[in-house]
Amino acid sequence: MHIRPVDLPLLRDELRDTMSVGGHGERAFTRGAAAIGVADPIKMGKAKALVESNTLTQAELFYVTDGMCELASVARESMPVWTLQPDDVPSEHGFIYFDDLPALPSGFPKARIRAATWRPHLGSGGWPDGGLWINWYVERDSIKDYTYIPDGSPRLMLAFFTPAPFSVEQVETVGSLGSPISMTDPKSAEARLLATLKAVWLLMAQPIASVGEATYDRAARRRIERQGQEPPAVRVITLRRQAAQGGSGEGADREWRHRWVVRGHWRQQWLPSRGVHRPTWIAPHMKGPEGAPLLGGEKVYALRR
Repeated sequence: MHIRPVDLPLLRDELRDTMSVGGHGERAFTRGAAAIGVADPIKMGKAKALVESNTLTQAELFYVTDGMCELASVARESMPVWTLQPDDVPSEHGFIYFDDLPALPSGFPKARIRAATWRPHLGSGGWPDGGLWINWYVERDSIKDYTYIPDGSPRLMLAFFTPAPFSVEQVETVGSLGSPISMTDPKSAEARLLATLKAVWLLMAQPIASVGEATYDRAARRRIERQGQEPPAVRVITLRRQAAQGGSGEGADREWRHRWVVRGHWRQQWLPSRGVHRPTWIAPHMKGPEGAPLLGGEKVYALRR
């Protein structure tokens, strides 16, 4: 399944319409959940399907390109633990599509999570500070070997949910893949997906990312206008090309005799306007003068004053 940024509005509408028709939303949920091994998926029922339909209706649209997907998947592995807060989320309601995420660490290697929605989850379920309710969607064609897919099923199928509290003290919660789950457990599929989403939200606000709006071609515009809509904004998150870094910055008063690779890593940065620390990604780069011999290792220096 190839989805372009300009296809996202109609894909979102397809899911919204599925959820708004009684019974279809529940079937889409249970089939997607069964395909990735959720033993006891929560029944959506008409009320919960309508809530998801309303979330999709209000959602702002985001498209994460393959390069950003790869970076977020790598960067999450070393991302410091931090508590999600409302200001970290780019919109109150959202629908985000991932062009290429690695398969889940499960016994279903072909199953691909492709999208997620989020909405506020305010002050209920023992969450005094509120939080987010995140639903994850699996690509229909990636699960057909694992479960029966009814005719007319949407291209994405709701698979499971992840609650994400804003409470600083609450590091465990209950999702549809296990009870309880730790948001810092590297073996938890939910924790890894949530960490990927948090990494995307961090990175899209930093210079390493470029966030622009999709440009509709005439055919895509007409397809949406035939539905009686104006083409909505789709924010496309891409990896910005990084300029090479030389010997400036820290240690610039020294004369380096070699070049070396600085691996990508996170650095905690204080945000005075919000009064919080947030991880900032430092991209991999070369240090040292052009033309000097390259040393292996993360930071290997050979210098003279």
